[in-house]
Amino acid sequence: MSAEEDVMTRTKGIALVSGVVGAAAVVGIGVARPAMAAAPTITSYPFTESQTDTSLCGVPIVLTFAGTVTEHDFFDGLGNLVRVEVHSADVATASGPSGTMVSGHEVVDIRVDIDHQTEKHTGVPIHFGGLLIEAGRILIDASGGVTVSGRHQLLEGDVARFCSALA
Repeated sequence: MSAEEDVMTRTKGIALVSGVVGAAAVVGIGVARPAMAAAPTITSYPFTESQTDTSLCGVPIVLTFAGTVTEHDFFDGLGNLVRVEVHSADVATASGPSGTMVSGHEVVDIRVDIDHQTEKHTGVPIHFGGLLIEAGRILIDASGGVTVSGRHQLLEGDVARFCSALA
């Protein structure tokens, strides 16, 4: 079965179930209430990471990040994980071979919908003093399609100002 046929089958199934439930409610037939969803779990932890990148500018750039990640895991009434939301905020530095350092920050939210197999990234995952900015939204749909909106210099290969500042 193709992906389109699978979506149509699920859509028809949902419409059928919705119609039956709606009819039962109008007629007055009791409909069982769904189980209450479990409370989300929340995990928060600090992180630090340092890495040397030679592909971005053609010379070694040391990237250092320190911040906090908070993850919310959401479950349905049966205890199945249905959604994950991650918030990450950090401060960053980039150091070039000359010793020049540029400060930056990141604030990003990631939402993964398990049932719909989608992922959404929003925020500012990279911002180095106006020299290198990734900001906006990236959507990944169930078929792996990607939609990008906003300013994404890294994705577009627009790194000349950033690299020049660190040279």
